[in-house]
Parts: sequence; C-alpha cells; structure tokens
Amino acid sequence: MAWLDPIRLCLRLARFLPLCAVPLAWNWFCAQEPIAQRRLAELAPEVDALVSGHGIWTTADLRALRLACLKRLPAPDILVLGGSRAFPISTELLGAGRVFNATVSRGDLEDSVAWFQAAVSAGKTPGAVLLEINPMLTQAGVDEREALTFSYGQALGRYGLQPYWRYLSRLARIESARESFQPRSPEWGIWTQGSTRAWIAPDGAVHWRDRESAAELERVVHSRMNDLEPNDRVWRTQSVPAARDRRLLTLFLDDLHAHGVRVAAFLAPVHPEAYAVYRAAGGYDETWLRQEFSSRGVPVIGSFSPQTTNAAPSDFFDDVHPRPELLRRILNPAATTLLSRAGSVR
Repeated sequence: MAWLDPIRLCLRLARFLPLCAVPLAWNWFCAQEPIAQRRLAELAPEVDALVSGHGIWTTADLRALRLACLKRLPAPDILVLGGSRAFPISTELLGAGRVFNATVSRGDLEDSVAWFQAAVSAGKTPGAVLLEINPMLTQAGVDEREALTFSYGQALGRYGLQPYWRYLSRLARIESARESFQPRSPEWGIWTQGSTRAWIAPDGAVHWRDRESAAELERVVHSRMNDLEPNDRVWRTQSVPAARDRRLLTLFLDDLHAHGVRVAAFLAPVHPEAYAVYRAAGGYDETWLRQEFSSRGVPVIGSFSPQTTNAAPSDFFDDVHPRPELLRRILNPAATTLLSRAGSVR
C-alpha cells in the first residue's frame, strides 16, 4: 500500500541514527582527562621552552598550550581570564605578583569557568582573578575549545547545571572527531628580538607587532567594523545576555568566593570610532555589569568607553584591541589593590 511507503522510509533511515552518536561518543572519550593529557604531551617542546623562560612563536592551539603550561608552573598570584582584548597583560605590565595570562582568542565566560576549574583541579588555585568580560558573557560559534571541554564539563557538574547546547554541539562536531585521529605537529620557534611575529611570553601574555602607521590603523579599524562575522557582530552590538548565561556568571562568582579567590572585573576600552558605532547599535553597555559586580563588592577596573579611560585612536591595534601602554595606564595602579584587598566576592 502506497501510504506505508513514508513509514518504511523512516524506518530505514532510523537504522542510521546510531551513527549520529559516534562523533559525540568519540569526542567525549577524547575529552576525558587521561586522553587529553596524552594530547597535551605533544606540546612538550613548546611548554619546556616557555617554562624555561623563553618567549616563543607557535601555530599551536593556544588553549591547549596554555593548559599544559598551567599544569607545569607554580600557582599564580593573579590569573587573567577572558578574551584577546587582554592578551598583553603580563607580570611586567601589572608590576605586582606572579601573573599567568590564560586569555584566549574569542574567549568568554565559558572559557573563564573552564580555566578556573582546570587551575583548581591541577592544584594551581590563584590568589586573585582579573576577569576581562563582555556584557554578552558568552559567544556562539567558538569551536576551538577542545582542550577545555573536560574542565568545562566538570565545572557545570559542580554547579549543578545541565550541559549547555553549545557544550553538546562541540562534542558532536565531526571535525573534532577527525582531528582527534591526527597527530599535532605545530610549527614553533624561540622568539628573538626584532622578529615581526606575534609571540607568547612565559607568563602567557601575547605580544603583537605594531601597526606601521596611523593610516594603516584607520584602514584596519574600518575593515573590521565593516566586515564583522555574524557572531562577532552580536558580541559587539548587543549587551543583554541570556538568562542562563547570567546564572552561569553568578555561580562562577560564587565558586571564586568559595575558594577564597579575590576578583576584579576588567572592562577593556574600545577604539573611539568603533565605540561610537557599536554603542549606538546597543553594544558595550556596561550598566548591568557594574550593577552586578557592585552588588557583590567586586571592583570594576576600566571602562568600555574610550572617553572614560582617556584612550586615543593610537592606543589601539584595531577596533577593539588596546595596546599594552593603555592597559598599563589603566591596570598598573590597580594591581596592588587586586593582590591585597580586591574583592572578597559576596
């Protein structure tokens, strides 16, 4: 009978459903600590160089490299968490304490939660956390979190949260399953003075080369503003996070408090021209963040506003990434406070 044909087709297709679970099961297996440790061991030469005090350039996954370093280094006085806007923050820039910069490209609150879990699990609980943060809290479309998947899952379990869809979707990625079979052999080398490459310092800070001229900077700023990917556009032009992400922030701050970790929030300024555009579209509104942190006694350092932080166009690499000199002006006076009395989180 013809009316049975659709049913037969569905039954035939159903036989292939178990195959859909294969990537998820394999990626979950590879994310478990013993397997992940074996993958991190492939980065031993780069880690040895960094732990020995050498700066390096590398094509390695920054999350994996920093995770391997975190396990080898002493517990930091200040753990810097967040995204690439805080890349240049270093021990020398803050001028106080032993700093480990664990910020990552497109880093967000989920990365910060995972990093703190990794530090606690490794017996490297920091004395203080400097949290670079965006009002949207989390970013969609970030697929480079394989190295932190296990730690993030552990944290969600401790917080009593069900896995986010973003977490499950990363486990289900076929690309991740395929990459797990491939040996990692990133290019890398010892950084030398005068090199034009971006490089990583032993404390995790990332240093970029300077733009060649004001005209080049202006071209880069306009290019970035006009060619944003959809997920980046949301990150820069919206300021109201999902309720579940706000809940995650609350639980994260509770976790820091439970471990006796002092914390300060850092709002990195935005290029003046870009700030005017992004703010008019609804982005970089720091109102709710300041209210949240104030209610918990957490100091807020800096501001997204370049006017508030006295930032000029020449203080930036592009539309949103401040130069080390600007970060030093904002952060250096606050470092001693962060180490001594910043924020017993309530």
